[in-house]
Amino acid sequence: MWKNMNFELREYFQEAFNLWYSRPLSSLPTSDTPVSKFFKKFEKLLQNVPFSLGFENYIAKMGIGKGKWAEIPWIGIRNKAKTSNFLNGLFVVYVLSPDFRRFYLTIINGVQGKTLDQINFETIKTMKQIKKPEGFSKGIEGSLTKFPSNNSSAYKYEQAIVYSKRYDLNNLPNEATLRNDLKNALTAHQTSL
Repeated sequence: MWKNMNFELREYFQEAFNLWYSRPLSSLPTSDTPVSKFFKKFEKLLQNVPFSLGFENYIAKMGIGKGKWAEIPWIGIRNKAKTSNFLNGLFVVYVLSPDFRRFYLTIINGVQGKTLDQINFETIKTMKQIKKPEGFSKGIEGSLTKFPSNNSSAYKYEQAIVYSKRYDLNNLPNEATLRNDLKNALTAHQTSL
């Protein structure tokens, strides 16, 4: 099934970290930077993965920032028949950690216009509605924020994570494991709809 995919997630994540880590902070996340070009290419390639797994209505989008670099760069996958954006709803999202040492595959609720109490309530409710994928943890193991604050967007994203699987950049699993984990996350996501 995966033989039709002509790129490896593992290699793309390693390259994403290298580019993100080495990006000039004085530059902006415009379409002509190497980081933006790479993430756009990754986003485009990732469009095919859900379809190849039988998830026909899913699309991918990346977020590296607008005007300034994102605190938490991400690549999200959503069901376009159920949600029109990545602001509200439930999504499967890869997030890079700010320390450039790990990333997570998450099932996360949107946080747009929600208080921390609403986010926490929705996260608990979603945990009761969908089964935890094999190998995933409740919430997040670790932190996405350098300086945790209840007011930061990154902290709200942390609280909105229903399930996650952590990957350490220096010890990434093989390609088959990465793709199977994504399939498990998409299957769990689909059962919630």
